[in-house]
Amino acid sequence: MIMKEIQKQRVKNYFIQATKDIISDFGISQVTVRKVGERAGYSYATIYNYFSDLNSLLTCTGLSYLDDSYEYIVQFKDDNLDPKKQIVKLAHEYFKFMTMRPDVYRIIYILDYGERPKQLIRTNVPKVALLLNDTLKKIKSSYVQENIEIISNILSSSIHAKIMFYIGKRDDFTLEDWLEDIENEIEFLLGSD
Repeated sequence: MIMKEIQKQRVKNYFIQATKDIISDFGISQVTVRKVGERAGYSYATIYNYFSDLNSLLTCTGLSYLDDSYEYIVQFKDDNLDPKKQIVKLAHEYFKFMTMRPDVYRIIYILDYGERPKQLIRTNVPKVALLLNDTLKKIKSSYVQENIEIISNILSSSIHAKIMFYIGKRDDFTLEDWLEDIENEIEFLLGSD
């Protein structure tokens, strides 16, 4: 039975990777089940053995991108840094990762996939969020320790709003301006030790 599950996950991953390849090469608007099946080397109808519909496939692709963002960002984790500086560094790298990949950001955070995929997303806490919370726990301030969840939510919301403004070209801020703004907000929220 375990071999069957491994094989099933392997084929799902082929479809997810094919979807990511199409997004990378042509953009999200070009993703269709036919193109994904063709890119993965399977009949498009086979996709429905693994995903209920295109939205489910796109949701799983979005979750895979979240894992990619974590793998990218964790490279910059440095336990020798002061936790506040570490949060700034991780936030900067997350911002850069997402703004360099606007379709990835859209697939994860903007597009509506319906109710069933929302349930899948709700049950998968992003590793990036866990990394932020773990780093916040290292800050000695009692204020921070008593408000980790609130501070984490504020930081996350602020960074995501800035990413949307940057991707949507809603402001004249440069990348450096946004990164400085993120750093100032983190400094304000976390205060001095």
